[in-house]
Amino acid sequence: MLKRNLPSLANQRFDVLVIGAGITGAWIALDCAQRGMTVALVDQGDFGAKTSAKSSKLLHGGIRYLQQLQFGKVRESAMERAILHRVAPHLSYFMPFLVPTYKSLRKSKLFMQCGMKLYDLLCMGAPYRQSDGAKQIPDSFTLSREKVRDSISVNTDELTGGIVFYESHMESSERMTLAVVQSAAACGAEIANYVKATRLCEKNNRVSGIEVEDMESNDNFTIEASIVVNAAGPWVSELNNTVAGAGSTSQDLTTGFCQGSHIVTRQLVKDYAVAFPTQFQGQNIVDRGGRHIFVLPWRGYSLIGTSYAAATNLADPRITAEEIKQLTHAVNRAMPQADLNENDILHAFTGIYPLHENEIRTQVYQGTGEYLLVDHEHAENRAGLVTALGAKYTTARRVAEKATNIVAQKLNKADKPGETATRPLFGAEITDLNGFIKDKKKQFENRLTGNQIVRLLKQYGTEIDNVIDDDNLSPVSDERSNLQVEILHAVINEMAIHLDDVVMRRTGIGTIGIPSNDYLRSSANVMAAELDWSASRVDDEVARVERQRFRIHE
Repeated sequence: MLKRNLPSLANQRFDVLVIGAGITGAWIALDCAQRGMTVALVDQGDFGAKTSAKSSKLLHGGIRYLQQLQFGKVRESAMERAILHRVAPHLSYFMPFLVPTYKSLRKSKLFMQCGMKLYDLLCMGAPYRQSDGAKQIPDSFTLSREKVRDSISVNTDELTGGIVFYESHMESSERMTLAVVQSAAACGAEIANYVKATRLCEKNNRVSGIEVEDMESNDNFTIEASIVVNAAGPWVSELNNTVAGAGSTSQDLTTGFCQGSHIVTRQLVKDYAVAFPTQFQGQNIVDRGGRHIFVLPWRGYSLIGTSYAAATNLADPRITAEEIKQLTHAVNRAMPQADLNENDILHAFTGIYPLHENEIRTQVYQGTGEYLLVDHEHAENRAGLVTALGAKYTTARRVAEKATNIVAQKLNKADKPGETATRPLFGAEITDLNGFIKDKKKQFENRLTGNQIVRLLKQYGTEIDNVIDDDNLSPVSDERSNLQVEILHAVINEMAIHLDDVVMRRTGIGTIGIPSNDYLRSSANVMAAELDWSASRVDDEVARVERQRFRIHE
């Protein structure tokens, strides 16, 4: 159970204070807590609400790094994907990816088959980390030209067939991040959302904590710690520079930020996810025809991304008209029958990621899979501060492990090894996924439909027994499938404070398109009864979600 206890944050000194509860910060807090350290974790917003929630929901196996000849990163990604399937089996599933092949050599079936053979060689051992057969990655295979045409309405002028390989996809990256946060709390970490770090506390070149503002009450207080880990994503340098002088290492962590956006549309593909080349260049040594975008079947819709543009607003990034054009043009170029336009967009979201280039080139994808770890004691003689800037959702656990190793050395706690690669996350104590689903369907068959049970299992895992309440199994409304009990569980047990915490992250019902105002108001009324909201507070909460609704640009 997550409980927001600000007096506890203010009234004790922690071994480790982690700033930022995105996926990287969440894993660091968990790893430190599992190794016996006292831990605090705070975020200026909700858990994983920014960049960690704005991805393609993929746990990449590293195949993209083949084109860059980064073989070490290929294997690292494949291993981390396998670990995530083991420690959270209910939160992801294998999705078949169809890559159309064409007559030109670098887009040919032979070229792709050679690439898959090399990929399998580099990933040897990763699939066998699983004891549950349901979590073993399926083998890749080829499709004929006719089979591809039957599956997707792809442009067939030069088509020769396709290669199908499997990637791992999440119903909700927000629930994955939350599971890591919940696990840290279960290990004793003190955790709070909507607590903004405003300034690092420093004396004699040693960071000893942070000054924070409670975003709900506007109260200010200090959290003290022996080590502060800055995992605030795009805001790492801004926070570090509250104590850093001109020319310090803190100002050199990145050269800028770009944004990538996704759109959710009517369903364009059903049986396979599809990767299409675009007219934009990628920084690949082996190039199949430019940067690719994905069209993913997701919860009955299509999730399409990623666009690429210079970031202009880190605080509240929004998709631009140019990004919409990038995505719709790429889909229509590859699948003319899709005839995709702005009117098909149900929802859009935008994430920020760091660059390490001297120049931002909007026509060239400059994203990197590299992460940054800075021990400021060694880098600039500033003790007590470590910065962890992750780059990919898939490898965040590994980044956290390396960051925790640095912290453990400083605190003389390096004798205890990490457990994040082997210990199940909160709600994930499942050894036989298919058997677990079968048992739960039978257990709840008289109260819920099979589809409802499976959906809840994908969100809560073994916690489903603590979620289902016979008195609150009625739906919020007929518009969507969510139940009132999900809202109550989010408020009581998952630290949901605002309506968008529930709609966008705990249930994800808004990420396939913001529901109607009536639906939002019904959801807010359920929260109001539990949190004693006034009528005006309900209006404010509904308006807060409405501002996130996708609207066509004028």
